[in-house]
Amino acid sequence: MTSGRDRSHLAVTGASGGLGRALAEHYARPGRRLSLAGRDHKRLVDCAEACRRRGALVAAKRFDIREESVLRDWLRDMDKTQPLDLVFANAGLSASTAESGLERRHDLERLLEVNALGAARTALAAAELMTERQRGQIAIISSLASLFPLKSCPAYCASKAAARLYGLSLRAGLAPQGVGVTVISPGYVDTPMSRRLKGPKPLLWNAERAAAYIAKRLPANPPEIVFPKILALGLAFLSCLPEYMAGVFSRGFSDFKVEPDEESS
Repeated sequence: MTSGRDRSHLAVTGASGGLGRALAEHYARPGRRLSLAGRDHKRLVDCAEACRRRGALVAAKRFDIREESVLRDWLRDMDKTQPLDLVFANAGLSASTAESGLERRHDLERLLEVNALGAARTALAAAELMTERQRGQIAIISSLASLFPLKSCPAYCASKAAARLYGLSLRAGLAPQGVGVTVISPGYVDTPMSRRLKGPKPLLWNAERAAAYIAKRLPANPPEIVFPKILALGLAFLSCLPEYMAGVFSRGFSDFKVEPDEESS
């Protein structure tokens, strides 16, 4: 489990923006080591510098989470500098359906590879290191979209659901070995990624609030951290309704578009 030592070591993927950066800055303090990874070089450097100003020891590496060998080598190298106490599998992407009502095949594949496989590979690589010493914690960032199928973003829902169930299953297997796993499912968080979403964003939280909420609850090693709770309860309720009723009640927030990013085609 994560220790309460002053000199703890955290790794965060997707630290070049959004929730990943907010988590890195929240945890940054004197005596703490942060290993940060992200795709955007400039934003990653900015995050690292912000964390250093808070007194943390920071190492930052730019790479794509889809580069599995690079990911595994990075985690192993960072663990050698100081054993990892907490690893956030945070890197993620979003997309939505096109005018035809279908998703672009490229978007479908990359969301599954980043949000599902990327999270699972990060968690597995961290688990392999932590089980050797029977200590550590892994936090997998899923989404409340994993709780209910939203017609505007099938690949996002599916990829986050896969990450969520993988994390919960991994938790059960690692518990006897002293390694904790918590799945984090946020609702709408104000990040550069969420700003590309054009549509309703009920109960929107800022990234700093989300990071503080996560950090407060992680030490207890809960199976899941979900927020806002009222939105989570609403989605859980919808999932129990007959399909036609769920469709009626979800219509107000399930119709949206996500502006393409630089990789969309």
